[in-house]
Amino acid sequence: MIRPNSPINVQLELTDVCNHACVHCYNNWRSYYPELMKKPNSEDIKILFKIGQRVIDADVFHIVLSGGEPLIIEKDDLENIISMYRINGLTVGVNSNITLADYDHGKLFKDLGVSVLASVISYDEETFDLVTQRKGSYKRFLEGAKNLVNNGIYLSSNMVVDKFRVNDVYDTGKFVANLGFKGFNATRISPSNSGMIKDYSGLLLDNQDMKKMLDQLIAVKKDFGLNIGSLNALPYCCVPNPEDYKEIFSRSCVAGLTTLGISSKGDVRACQHFDKSYGNILEEPLTSIWERMPVWKTEYSQVCNGCVYTGKCAGGCRENALQTSGIITGEDNLKIGGYGIITKRWDSKIDSIDEIVMSKGLKIRDEEFGAILYRSAAKYTFIDTFAKFIIKSLFTRSIIRKQDILEIGKDIPYVNKSYIDRLFTGLVNNGLASKSVTNTELSRMPKYCTNINEILYRFPIEQNLMEGENGTRTRENSWKL
Repeated sequence: MIRPNSPINVQLELTDVCNHACVHCYNNWRSYYPELMKKPNSEDIKILFKIGQRVIDADVFHIVLSGGEPLIIEKDDLENIISMYRINGLTVGVNSNITLADYDHGKLFKDLGVSVLASVISYDEETFDLVTQRKGSYKRFLEGAKNLVNNGIYLSSNMVVDKFRVNDVYDTGKFVANLGFKGFNATRISPSNSGMIKDYSGLLLDNQDMKKMLDQLIAVKKDFGLNIGSLNALPYCCVPNPEDYKEIFSRSCVAGLTTLGISSKGDVRACQHFDKSYGNILEEPLTSIWERMPVWKTEYSQVCNGCVYTGKCAGGCRENALQTSGIITGEDNLKIGGYGIITKRWDSKIDSIDEIVMSKGLKIRDEEFGAILYRSAAKYTFIDTFAKFIIKSLFTRSIIRKQDILEIGKDIPYVNKSYIDRLFTGLVNNGLASKSVTNTELSRMPKYCTNINEILYRFPIEQNLMEGENGTRTRENSWKL
């Protein structure tokens, strides 16, 4: 499996503190008494800047700031932290419950180019306050949403779905659409290995529940035009007709493959849902920790002989497997109740494309296998050495033509029309180029994606230009075209 020299995306918990006490919270540091946790002080902020510099040194492309609740942090400190990343070329997203978001937060996010993924509990006020264990949280959510929408912030949302709320998905999607949200994700409850809930047996979704959840997601997109997705790795066989949900099943576990998580104290984890740390970023470079961190989908995955998606799907979520079968290499409960192997791929179509126009603002990070071509946290892919050479050499041209590449690579055995079609199709599908129909044609967004923080994520990242087989330097190993 192709793996980059450092992560592409990092999730950083800015604080342990949260103004909610959601019963389903997966964060492993949570206690039953969150009010006893202290808000970040000046020393905590200094630590966050030290962590930030280590993340920047690792040439990471994108960072998601979460918690706890990140808006607990003083506004000036939050602005300085975000500015540090933006100045160094990283794109930034914030995961928040948005109940503390005032108008100035919205202006700050707008000025710094930050998008927001908001946690939404339910369309129903009583249920909302019951789950957060904070009276008035529903009304504060409405106010926070208004403050962000009025500033033109792209707002996506995520609903954690348990067995008791599985029938509320459609109405909750409608609820956020009416508030001005652009994206809605429904994600099954995750059985944390050390969260607040000790027994998940009555909360986990079964296969019938999952189909019900997915059908409502599709209806939300159809009726309200929201970008939809689900933020937990699902076994593709968990429903009898997975191709009907192919834009949702584009996601899989990327822990240790393209992403990792960092606590507010610097502990580095492959998966934010687990308390297993592979080192502390304050004590050693992030790249050193990355080198010894395993790719979870290869280290712990399920192998389903005969399934065309066995390497991509990897049997679903490892956290779920640990809780339902007792071992991390065990079976996800939705795989146990699944519908068997999948024998036909739905994402392997290669177009014949003669010319493309590259998108502007791309970055290239050199890798042993070639490079990562990056535009945003969703629009990126892996390319081989020849493709890297071609893109760097021909980028200044208004149009890159198949015939020119064939001429340049005529002495390289694998450079043929099929290779270039795969290259061009991958670039277009990942939003890095557009077909050369007219000079003004905009890059097309990937068809199968998950929307998080105004970014369309195409998962897994290893399904890219390398599947099957003049710039200005900005940072070490990174080029901006």
